[in-house]
Amino acid sequence: MTYAEKTFIGAHRLVLPILAVLSSATVIAGAAALIRFDGTAGVAGRAPLLWPVNSKLTKASKRPQIVVFAHPKCSCTLNNLALALKTGQAAAVDAPVFGCGLFSSPKVAL
Repeated sequence: MTYAEKTFIGAHRLVLPILAVLSSATVIAGAAALIRFDGTAGVAGRAPLLWPVNSKLTKASKRPQIVVFAHPKCSCTLNNLALALKTGQAAAVDAPVFGCGLFSSPKVAL
């Protein structure tokens, strides 16, 4: 066997371990990116000062109102509902708070 053949065979023995390490690193990096993305909050919006005129939701008269929009399969839905409940309980000192939850289920599954 020539030197070139021995080198070629030796190099092929390293291919599988190198591919295994690269594949593992890619899977770990991808999983870390997904976990980081899932735990990142979106941009906070501002509540309008006046109730929208064209809204199909009726406003509770003379009471604070909390409206929560949620996707049933979103990982943060339960936390958002718990926060809305705490906020409503804290605000209910002066008047009872009216709560409304709207759930959306898109045609395309997430």
